Amino acid sequence: MTTLFPILCAARLAWSASGAGTQEAGMLELEGRAFGKVDTGAYSGPQQQTLALWKTEGDNTLSRTVHFPTRGVWYVWLKVRCAGPWPALLTYDLDGVQPLLSARKDILVQPAPGSAWLSWSRFPGFRIEVHVDEPGDHVLRFTRVSGNAEIDRILLTLFFSAKLSGDTLDLAGDPGGGSVNFPRGDLSVDGWRKDAPLADVKASGTAYYVDPEHGDDTGAGTSAAKAWKSLARVNAATFAPGDAILLKRGATFEEGLAPRGSGTEQAWITLASYGTSEHQSSRPRRRG
Repeated sequence: MTTLFPILCAARLAWSASGAGTQEAGMLELEGRAFGKVDTGAYSGPQQQTLALWKTEGDNTLSRTVHFPTRGVWYVWLKVRCAGPWPALLTYDLDGVQPLLSARKDILVQPAPGSAWLSWSRFPGFRIEVHVDEPGDHVLRFTRVSGNAEIDRILLTLFFSAKLSGDTLDLAGDPGGGSVNFPRGDLSVDGWRKDAPLADVKASGTAYYVDPEHGDDTGAGTSAAKAWKSLARVNAATFAPGDAILLKRGATFEEGLAPRGSGTEQAWITLASYGTSEHQSSRPRRRG
């Protein structure tokens, strides 16, 4: 029997009051570079976007300014080669920030006679992805930790389920129509903003609070003053329809989250945040 566990995240979606501009279909497409090699600035892409040259930072780091037309989670496909004899290990970040501290930030390239496409990190089941808070220019950086690897080509898409088709991506089934550009009008309305305040969630069932700094796993967990301390305590509980799991806004958690229980279409089990932090909209984070 499959357990129904719908989760409602306390976030706001980006949209605008007018549809000024045009939507451009496709994906972002970049020619790669070899580590430590002087670059010539060649580029291609269905957007015909203007990109800065790849920059080499020593022998083991490549960076390039990429124009992301839309905020969101961008999934990265890399065409890479590794001459061996051992696998190569790469890491990546955006604007010098990589919040992942585990194998989710690692890209393992196996030795092969030619190039091969990769879209998964070294952590099982986790995609290579970058989170873009605001549209515009951002610096995408790859660092070679070990081994002999070369990046031939890079594709970036908003569509998680894109499938490789030759040297491009099949975007059939994308609810966004394969678009990478969702224009915003001049009039900003209530929508997602990086520093927008978020209201605390009101649960129709019981709300459970978790605060890794001031909480106590022996408490009831049913108020901010009696918050649990760890995600392990959350994982040990069984939640009912309408319940909410509220993580302290801006807090960092060391464990994984695997709550038990079953929600319904009418009464979700809600995962959200509560309280304040230096930035009101800061989300809880899991380290690693």
